Amino acid sequence: MVAARTRVLADAGPFASLRSVIAGIVEESAPDAEMLLDVGSGTGQYTAACLDRLPAAYGVGIDLSKVCARSTARAHPRLAGIVADAWSRLPLAGESVDTLISVFSPRNVDDFARVLRGGGRLVVAAPETGHLRELIEPMGMLRVGEDKYDALRTSTAHAFAEVSSQIVTYRSDVGESAIADLVGMGPSAFHLSSDEICSRARSLAGSSTVPVTIAVRATVLRRR
Repeated sequence: MVAARTRVLADAGPFASLRSVIAGIVEESAPDAEMLLDVGSGTGQYTAACLDRLPAAYGVGIDLSKVCARSTARAHPRLAGIVADAWSRLPLAGESVDTLISVFSPRNVDDFARVLRGGGRLVVAAPETGHLRELIEPMGMLRVGEDKYDALRTSTAHAFAEVSSQIVTYRSDVGESAIADLVGMGPSAFHLSSDEICSRARSLAGSSTVPVTIAVRATVLRRR
């Protein structure tokens, strides 16, 4: 799963544009940030892109997977990786973080508010209903719920005020191997064997490519 994420999030991968947009949002919302926290950091590539835009900042990535934490620590010279459960008390001091990012990951809202400084920013990226829609049925992938944005607003309202929200959408042409990685990097991989994923990807793309929709909502919230 980590290998699939690394390949998909590479500079030429289908999420390269999204990674750049998120890094730009973080830079614009907190240009003077000194400490960046990524909860559910995965391979650390989103965090690394943000740190490239913030030359004075340091970052910490938290993930439940030891493999992901190691990958995060290798992703950037100013980035550290910690193995921890996002749903437990985060292993950081209160009000020690300027900006927190959550990309396709769990949101422990109360503890996010605890570790963020007053006025600190929370940047959330979550898939929209049309995300990877061309792959959902043929690849047996899990569908994205329609109420994610409403759920985000409801769950954060007591601790955060919304600053901005935008939908990032574009199409990317992907081949057989990239399709297999897009399935293998997410929760759908737990429902299919590797052989089945590869077989379906081969049937779908053949020797050509398939245009796939990337649709993600990026929301910036300010700690009250």
